[in-house]
Amino acid sequence: MTISHLPFDHALIALVFVLSVIEWLWVYPHLTRSIAAGPPGARGRLYAWIVFELWLLGVVVAVGWLALGRSWATLRLGTGSPMQMLAGAAIAFLFSVFLGSQRRTLLRKPEVLQRVMTRAAYADPLIPRTPVQHRVFMLISISAGVFEELFFRGFAMAYFAAWGGTVAAVFLSSVLFGFGHLYLGWKHVIRTTVLGVFFALIALAAGSLWPGMLIHALIDMNSGDLGYRASGGGRDRSRAGSPATA
Repeated sequence: MTISHLPFDHALIALVFVLSVIEWLWVYPHLTRSIAAGPPGARGRLYAWIVFELWLLGVVVAVGWLALGRSWATLRLGTGSPMQMLAGAAIAFLFSVFLGSQRRTLLRKPEVLQRVMTRAAYADPLIPRTPVQHRVFMLISISAGVFEELFFRGFAMAYFAAWGGTVAAVFLSSVLFGFGHLYLGWKHVIRTTVLGVFFALIALAAGSLWPGMLIHALIDMNSGDLGYRASGGGRDRSRAGSPATA
């Protein structure tokens, strides 16, 4: 699926670059220093920036599509063919089973979970510490699943496909997705680029963004919840009277 390039499309790609650079050079370093210093609300301000960024991209894409009279099918917001629907549902189901199994293993082995979280220390400022932050993080995860897939696997793939076809669309949209996570470091850019290819292939196989949106949201929700538990949040919540379910 491709689109005819308009100034709107070029401006939207440029907007992602600008937001990514601002986040990398100023927002994340500034707010992580604030979080480390310990003033109340610092992690909340980081969450607020992420929400602003995600919803800005989602709203701009949606409003632009409406204003230009473009088909939503170009963004893969349909359901695809029956075979693609079946493939998408199967992928989402199998991945959910895999993620659930992995999660149960980590929760049964706290020492392994701690090692995993230590290796992911670069993302520690993002991990919720209180029940309220935990709930907000779950909402952020859903927003990321919806709006990042809408932008990168919907708009960006259609944008790059108009230049170089499907292979270029998969590769370039994934690189852009990785660049959007530059604030976490160059190693994470590579990891996220590979993850972007995974999501792009899901979108192609399913003919739709919906399975990828679900998987993306589940990955983020699971990561945030495991980090919350590894930091002691699950125990704190349990002591407060709310069950810390697996």
